[in-house]
Amino acid sequence: MRFCFLAFIIFATQSISTALSTVKLEEPGWNPFVKKRLIEIIEAKKGQKLPVVFDFDNTLVCRDIGEATFAVMIRDGLLTAENLPQGTTPISVASGDLMAVYQTYLESSNHHVLDKAPYLNAYAWLVQIMAGLTPQQIVEKTSLAYQNGKAEHDMRHPESWTHIEKTPVPYFYPEMVELLGELLKADYDVWIISASNVWSVRWIVTQVLNKKLQERGVSNGIKPQQIIGISALLHGPKELLYKDPFLAIENTQYANLSAAVLS
Repeated sequence: MRFCFLAFIIFATQSISTALSTVKLEEPGWNPFVKKRLIEIIEAKKGQKLPVVFDFDNTLVCRDIGEATFAVMIRDGLLTAENLPQGTTPISVASGDLMAVYQTYLESSNHHVLDKAPYLNAYAWLVQIMAGLTPQQIVEKTSLAYQNGKAEHDMRHPESWTHIEKTPVPYFYPEMVELLGELLKADYDVWIISASNVWSVRWIVTQVLNKKLQERGVSNGIKPQQIIGISALLHGPKELLYKDPFLAIENTQYANLSAAVLS
């Protein structure tokens, strides 16, 4: 009897704590058990500035912003089989279909049983073949790839998905936007780490996600310096080379996507 009574007290305390929590997850897509645990975890550690790290593609958004941007670059002729930097494509591009090359590259190393991340070479290739472009060109194509959130229609109409060059256009999961908002309100330190190119992810987070968070009452969104993605070395003034994470810290105009700097 005593054990059962104590168990009841613990259960009752947990229920009251959740009921009185200031953390609210109200989007309809939450699994009830996951929702309850998330509220408890966020509430227990709020105000401590603890780091929280999220993947981006197919985690915060449905689909992949890097692939969608790649599709726009192909559609607009910015990337063609003829203008790829020499030596960057280990698979034949004789067909001229760069999307087909990418799909082949994704599957090329699956034969290694020990390889737990067979797609990473293909993700790096998507950045490597952009050699010669400017970050400004990349963010401009990212904006076109997002299509002003047009693909949010697909949440309710999966039979008519929004595509660019047969590549589905990404949209934000409302539950994930809500979760990020509650974490930021609770003073957690939110980071995003992605296998897409960093400029596309930084654009869609700072220009789209942060505005969605603001609409949910979040005054400070995710900092551009806390968005990490795949990047190449950048040529800068005096022929110096720069790495994106350090440049984002040192140059706030670059981090905030100033067109003059990114160009």
